[in-house]
Amino acid sequence: MLSDTSITLEHVAKAAGVSPKTVSRVLNNEGNVREDTRDRVLKAIDDLGYRPNAAARSLASNRSYLVAHLHNNPNRDYLFRINEGAYAACKSSGHYLLTERVDHKSPNLIDQVRDILLRTHVDAVLLSPPLSDHAQLVSFLQAQPVALGLLSPVSHDTTIVAADINNVKAGAAVAEDLLEAGHTRFGLIGGPDGHGSAVGRCDGFHGYLIEAGFSEDDIIRIDGDFSFKSGLDAAATIFDAPKRPTAIFAANDDMAAGAMNAALKLGLSVPEEVSIVGFDGSQLADQIWPRLTTVRQPVSRMAKWLVERLIAKGQGIASEDTIFAQFDFTLQKGGSTRSSQAQD
Repeated sequence: MLSDTSITLEHVAKAAGVSPKTVSRVLNNEGNVREDTRDRVLKAIDDLGYRPNAAARSLASNRSYLVAHLHNNPNRDYLFRINEGAYAACKSSGHYLLTERVDHKSPNLIDQVRDILLRTHVDAVLLSPPLSDHAQLVSFLQAQPVALGLLSPVSHDTTIVAADINNVKAGAAVAEDLLEAGHTRFGLIGGPDGHGSAVGRCDGFHGYLIEAGFSEDDIIRIDGDFSFKSGLDAAATIFDAPKRPTAIFAANDDMAAGAMNAALKLGLSVPEEVSIVGFDGSQLADQIWPRLTTVRQPVSRMAKWLVERLIAKGQGIASEDTIFAQFDFTLQKGGSTRSSQAQD
């Protein structure tokens, strides 16, 4: 039997009973290939152990088959789930995923990104928060010969592929749940500057409470930077208030875990004396005790959907009805909140 390195596209074509051009079209994920033909080609590739030459493939098609995920977020679990979904989409279509961290506050941000494009010649770029809300960067990338996708943007041009959940509605759902449990004093730990999704979560939470008849004095807000320590410090300040809140909502799970640590340091029982809610549905939420109540968003599925659309757009087969998708969220109840019990 031939070794993997000696197996060529022609060998695959012969085994599948098709032309080399058809094998090439399947490898490039092009349309107009019958499903049964595609299945025969993919089976032949698997049976023979064929591995296409990435460099030759790129030269032949004038494409790099690279998708870049540009990010600047300290939450490793969140980034892992984005990359997990993006990688799944890349793998199924013969593309490769490149991840690069860039500083969204740097005055040289555009130069940083321009350098990445020049070095890699990527076909598509995925921006995750807070970069997906960076208007100057988005405008720059729109002018480049790359497909652009935005994860969780506050707003976006309707020609840009984007995916999100309704963060305002999610924040309101947290407030509603805490009100049903009888809470009347609240702490709110917001996210970093420029993170539009976090703003939406906090606006939804705050707005729901105000509409329910609470005043600004009933809500103590301290902003963090999505880190555990910032949640710890913010909660310490909130707990030091003359009328200590009995419920805290943090804009991500790391800060919620920090808030829980602050409560335990003060000898406060969770959830008997204080309920704590996070956001993201990260692994951390399932690993701490009591298990964290959190808003779970399908980050991996969102990223996979985005990258699939970016690849299709690069191949000229995307349609207008696949430009934007709003995914569902779920409020995952854990032991850090009480279901229903009147508070002092």
